[in-house]
Order: sequence, then C-alpha cells, then structure tokens
Amino acid sequence: MDTSKIVQRCLHHHILTTTPSEPEGVSSSSQGLSFDSIDIWYARYSALDQNYMILSSLISPEEKQKAAGFKKPDDSRRYIMRHGIVRVILGHYIHEDPEKIQIVRSTNGKPVLDPEGEFSDVRFSLSTTDEMVCVGITRNQEIGLDIVKTNHHPYLSEIEHYLFTPGERSWIEHTIPDQRSLQFFRIWSLKEALLKATGSDISIMRQADVSGIITENVLNGFYTIQLCEKYFQYFIYESDCGEGHHLVLTSYKN
Repeated sequence: MDTSKIVQRCLHHHILTTTPSEPEGVSSSSQGLSFDSIDIWYARYSALDQNYMILSSLISPEEKQKAAGFKKPDDSRRYIMRHGIVRVILGHYIHEDPEKIQIVRSTNGKPVLDPEGEFSDVRFSLSTTDEMVCVGITRNQEIGLDIVKTNHHPYLSEIEHYLFTPGERSWIEHTIPDQRSLQFFRIWSLKEALLKATGSDISIMRQADVSGIITENVLNGFYTIQLCEKYFQYFIYESDCGEGHHLVLTSYKN
C-alpha cells in the first residue's frame, strides 16, 4: 500500500542534528537517518482523519483489540490514527509495508522494532494530546519525546509539590506570574521526555533536577542533568509545536 501521500500531505517534518558543529535544517523529503540526526514528525488529528480508513488497516490485531477497549469512540479513533501513523513513518525509513512492521516491547516496556531484525538500531518515540500526534525517530541512540498543551491546569501546584525538586519549584515561584504556567509545562514535558528516553518509571521525574538548565529561554543542545547524586549528559531540544503546544525531545547514547 502506498502511504507516501499521507506523509506528504498531512505531516510536518523537522530534522535535528546532535553534532554541535552542524546546523539543523528543515526538510520534507529526506528518507535517510544518519547516526547523528533526529527526525520529528507531527500532525493534527483533524489532518489525519481524512485517512482514517487507510490508517486503521495498518495497525496490528493487538492494536485493534486495544482500540476496541476504549469507552469513547473519539479516543478509539485517535488511538488508531496515531498508531497507524507511527507505522507509516517507520515504513518511510525502513522501506517496509507499514502493516508488516513488527513492533514489540523492550524489557523496560518501551515500544521498539524487532531487536532481532535488520533495523534494531532504529529508535522512535510517540507523544500525543487530544489535538496532535508527534513522533521522533533516530538511530543508534535512545530517544524520548513529549508534547503538551500549555493551557492552564487547576492542579499544577499539586503536581509541582509531588514531582518537582525544590530548585524547580523555586524557579517557577520566581518567574513572572503570567509565565509560570509555561515554565511548569517546560519542566513537566522535559521530565516526561527523560522518562521515555530512559524507559524508567515515574520516580525519575522526582529524581531528575533540571533547575540548572531550565533558566535558558529555549533548550537546544547538550546538557548535564543531575539524577540522584550522579550527572548525565543528554541532547535536549524544545520548541512550539502547533498552536498552544510545547514539545521537548531528549536523547542519549548508551
């Protein structure tokens, strides 16, 4: 099945490089993945909806079974579209029919391509809101991506107290009031991206202290993050991703 038109018509594409000396660029045609690049694809569900029948034919029996378990039809429909588009994007790179791609769970629960297959070095990360879906893909490095809606939420302070470090809470407190919600979501999405990249559980969100780097207006490069009493280096990229959305991507090499 030719799904190239979905890629061309519905998806936005951004290419990052994790080699500091090379500038990042924007492209919509490259099908290659170098060892020092990360591709980000994103779309609104409203744009994907016209291809619902095609996307629904691509997902696995297990994915169809899970989609059938949603109580709300809209939730089921969005689940089908995002998992279908993941397969379309992966097929774009590995030149495999999307419906034939084998996606399994690693030992820490992350979705990965068949570890015994030809493309076991390809990594991807999926994130979604009720309006948008976003996929990051790379090779030879672990990746985590998170997209959030930056609207006000009544329970932000409760989440801060539970998951943010004292330094992070202090940074938000000393931010001008009309920017506090944005700073909250910057920290929140960064911690979520770290969780996805490492395949850890929610404890990493409490342990990771990003107060030393979040003071930059926009993160784009390599940064050192304290985890418990150790320090680790990650590539971090953040940007707006559609109106009212914020995206953070993290990666590291094992």
